[in-house]
Amino acid sequence: MVMASFNFTNTAKIGLNKGVATFVALTKIMIPVFAIVTFLKFTPVLPAVADFFKPFMKIFGLPGDAALALVMGNTVNLYAALAVMGSIKLSGAQATIMAVMLGISHSLPMEITIVQQMKSKFITVFLLRVLTSLVLGIIMKEVLIG
Repeated sequence: MVMASFNFTNTAKIGLNKGVATFVALTKIMIPVFAIVTFLKFTPVLPAVADFFKPFMKIFGLPGDAALALVMGNTVNLYAALAVMGSIKLSGAQATIMAVMLGISHSLPMEITIVQQMKSKFITVFLLRVLTSLVLGIIMKEVLIG
């Protein structure tokens, strides 16, 4: 039986390079989104958006400006949603509700493209994910917030 040799230094270099590349890629998404949302908090735009979505978001026990995090998570990716979540005030329960909802339904344009390539009915997968996310958001609100 021949054992493959293991080169720790080479493996560590590869891992470090991949880690740095991932960090840079995530930073390119998160810092601009965080900065834009923080800037918008000082303009009438974000408060207007928050006020508009407040009645809907109340169903989930979330503040109105959490709608922006849900939109970013569902259309861009989870890292954009995390950047928005980091710039708004959420309790632990609210952050948990957001995490569950976004864990089920996120990055929809990209994932719908993948589903279509698999010859599945994208509308079924889309509706299943979004509706499941909404229903679990309501359930989580009742369990965590009451």
